[in-house]
Amino acid sequence: MQIPVGTPLIHPVHGPTVLVDVTTRTIGGVDEEYAVLEHTEQDLVLQLPVATLDEHELREAMNEHEAADVLDILDAPAEGQSLTWRKMRSRNQNKITSGEPQDIAMVVRDLNAKNERKGLSPSERTMLRKARARLVAELDLALDGKAEERVEELLAFEDEDEAAAVT
Repeated sequence: MQIPVGTPLIHPVHGPTVLVDVTTRTIGGVDEEYAVLEHTEQDLVLQLPVATLDEHELREAMNEHEAADVLDILDAPAEGQSLTWRKMRSRNQNKITSGEPQDIAMVVRDLNAKNERKGLSPSERTMLRKARARLVAELDLALDGKAEERVEELLAFEDEDEAAAVT
């Protein structure tokens, strides 16, 4: 995997990062190249061996067209919530863990709709807050830092107390 320094990448667990350097480290007398990734939202630096970079399932950040598709998902009607709480939680957790922005957008949209209808449990509120933060962080890369306002417009928070409860 040949990636230029400065490329935004999405780590499946940690979210949005930027490749800031490729450095050589000597471990056990063997020189090995490492990709140095800085997280865009947290004080976190990852160093991954270049030889095994493909195994880490890094992907390039979405472009403007893909971001528009994600925003369309947020704007679409919520999917039916006919599953039991446990199955819905498991499904949502699997979608978030996938790291795919389209899946995360579905979780944010559906939990937001449920919150407007009847409120969320504490664990669902936490899930919504984390999923929303992860989605906004990646959208920010494609929308030049304007993702937060676009997401708020689409989800149409009714009052500031509700918006504060999920951010």
